[in-house]
Amino acid sequence: MSLKVQPLPPIPQETQQVVHQILPVTNIFRIIGERLSNFVSDEDFADLYPTEGRPALSPALLAMVTVFQFLENLSDRQAVMMVVSRLDWKYALHLPLAYAGFDPSVLCEFRVRLMAQKAEARVFNQLLSTLKDQGLLQGRHLQRTDSLAVLSAVRQLSRLELAMETLRLALNAVESTDTVWLRNAVPHSWAERYGTWTQHGRLVRAKGEAARIETARLLAQTGEDGQWLLEKVDQAATPPVLRALPEVDILRRVWQQQFVVLEQRVTVRDKVDACGADLIQTPHDPQVRYGEHGGQSWQGYQVHLTETAEPTQPRIITDVQTTPAGQADCRQIAPIQKALTERDLLPETHVADGGYVNGDTLGQSSQRGVKLMGPVQADTSPQAQRPDGLTADQFVFDYEQQVAQCPGGQTSRTWSVRQNQYGATIFDIHFAAAGCQSCDLKRRCMPTKQIITQGRALKIKPSHEQVKQRRQEQQTQTFKEVYRRRAGIEASLSEMIRAHGLRRARYCGRPKIHLQHLWIATATNLKRAARWLAGCRPIAERKPGLRLLSGTT
Repeated sequence: MSLKVQPLPPIPQETQQVVHQILPVTNIFRIIGERLSNFVSDEDFADLYPTEGRPALSPALLAMVTVFQFLENLSDRQAVMMVVSRLDWKYALHLPLAYAGFDPSVLCEFRVRLMAQKAEARVFNQLLSTLKDQGLLQGRHLQRTDSLAVLSAVRQLSRLELAMETLRLALNAVESTDTVWLRNAVPHSWAERYGTWTQHGRLVRAKGEAARIETARLLAQTGEDGQWLLEKVDQAATPPVLRALPEVDILRRVWQQQFVVLEQRVTVRDKVDACGADLIQTPHDPQVRYGEHGGQSWQGYQVHLTETAEPTQPRIITDVQTTPAGQADCRQIAPIQKALTERDLLPETHVADGGYVNGDTLGQSSQRGVKLMGPVQADTSPQAQRPDGLTADQFVFDYEQQVAQCPGGQTSRTWSVRQNQYGATIFDIHFAAAGCQSCDLKRRCMPTKQIITQGRALKIKPSHEQVKQRRQEQQTQTFKEVYRRRAGIEASLSEMIRAHGLRRARYCGRPKIHLQHLWIATATNLKRAARWLAGCRPIAERKPGLRLLSGTT
């Protein structure tokens, strides 16, 4: 399929005549068609198509249709129907009134082409460049970031369902690859046992203790069958292509997490050993993870959105990051700021909540010339719980000489450097027991109920001074005035949930879901830019209205 690059045609005369009589000049689709429709062109996608083959439909048209599709939260089939029947869409797309549309599968093929060529963010970046050229985007001032839980497109599985479904998918993949090998290697009874997807409620119909016993029996049997298949696949006589199947790899990972082989017997683990960042929740989407936040739990992903917050310009989303659920927010500051640097949109002030802010992110942001504004975690040491306790903030540290001095004037006995399990540098500092026992401040420095058998010990990071400074800074009124501007992104998240379906994943797999989030962000930016050009300005600060008390006149 080849691409014949064509410029954006003008709006057909007949379409103009009808739309100008029906739609007001402030209609966003009319503004898009007149002032914003040229942010993508066929030339932007020329490298994604071969030079020979059947002519392809205009990728610029497909990109615009997809943006409109996510603007109104439609399916592929509904989007094509809107292209055929909606006058405002035809005006924005520069199409004639008699345009008959195209097959909905073309939209899916276009998205697959973008992912295959690693061009998921191309349309998103093109719109940002256009908004910069028109003076609607200046990212150097202040931007804010927040995250949102995204529910996966697959149902939650019980432990038995996870094991049986993983084994079923692996058997189906092996059958599709080498039917003869499967028939010769696998017992015929497995076709009935694992041939179709079966829910837990259909497998176990008993109640109470009998249901628990039956579930345990089926889970143990599935574990033995899956381990037998893995051992069979690993034999030298087995075709290597079967060992390389993704479904077989997922089976191996799930069995490592859910079962253990003891004395040549497969036993169900009492508790899964893998941490939340690695635990597979479903074989249909192996990248789905379990997450918790604010007392709520979910299976799926997280999306991190960054937007501008200047009152004299529209609020434009400048970056989108999609990660599996359960990952710490602070790990996303570096990718976000790196992406903003590549787009020449790195802000002077980056506002985020406490989940994004720690000593490491403060130092990294400062090196990039960005002031990361957000509260750091309070000191949770026992000394911090006492009104007169002596915390690490009251010690003096010489990082070059690797010496610490306590408030009582004692110097540290040892200073060692190590790496924790996450690769972060930790300074272990110890004071002599004799000096602490004779110190007048020992009751304030050491836990009250602890018998002093050794001196005070501290564990700090190289970023301790930045954390100490931020704890002091976040108590000031100036910090509070800047940080309160972070709350505005909550409205953006709410808008994108209600109007564009940001909360739920449409597809399976992080690449597809990330592409979905990029389309939603592009649609939101296009809508906000059109509204701004139409004269709609967001309320900078709401003022409390008058409330009439009942019974008054």
